[in-house]
Amino acid sequence: MKGTPTIRLEPTNIHVHETADPEVIVAEFSYAGHVIESGQAVSYPCIFVMRVRNGEIVESRDYVDHVGSAEARGILSDLMEKIRQTRLTSSAEAG
Repeated sequence: MKGTPTIRLEPTNIHVHETADPEVIVAEFSYAGHVIESGQAVSYPCIFVMRVRNGEIVESRDYVDHVGSAEARGILSDLMEKIRQTRLTSSAEAG
């Protein structure tokens, strides 16, 4: 998006959970950092489910707090407005 701030992030508070499948792990962590332009601190949680075979990640499903990410980027209100407009358009087309 135009005017979206630059954010520098690093994974923090990393916890790796083993599963019953020896190839599959769950990595729970937060992205934490700051907005370059303002210095404002940001943080939001994530979970990655990964299949590791022969030391390589062969599959990954990434679950990120998208609302927290949008808030950190200063685009949450734009996102919510797009969701409202999509719902209104869908309702009008259905009715």
